[in-house]
Amino acid sequence: MIELNKLHTDLHTFSLEIVAESVRNLDLLQDAQPTQSQLNRLIAQMTADAAFASKSIVAIQNLNIPIDIDGSISERLQKAQNNTNKLCDRLGFMCRAREGVGRLTRSGIEYTFTEAIATADNLHDILGILRTVVSKPIQSTEELISKFFVA
Repeated sequence: MIELNKLHTDLHTFSLEIVAESVRNLDLLQDAQPTQSQLNRLIAQMTADAAFASKSIVAIQNLNIPIDIDGSISERLQKAQNNTNKLCDRLGFMCRAREGVGRLTRSGIEYTFTEAIATADNLHDILGILRTVVSKPIQSTEELISKFFVA
């Protein structure tokens, strides 16, 4: 029971934080081209968020009981997932805009943009899986793996 309460509290807090973080990231990219350092920090944060979400998925699967009875965590994870999708789109647009003016060929930032886009896409997918399992743990390992790997 203590483990369940801690997991619920951790996920509740994470869902609040990741929504705030995704809004902040979108705001930061609103008016200015990010620097390579800013993109690297964004990548590190999204990687850490994806790792936490992945560990939470495993913990929920081990408990094998719904965590989000009232749907509040799932709702916030959906918002974070939507914002992460917007972030991925905005990064892609910024990368294409830089390519259009030839800036990418003069620096290595294109690799950082590509990594940021891939990391945002990965976080989006993992948040979707977490959103599913907080309400209803996936019953089989095969079913869980199929969520990660689409054939």
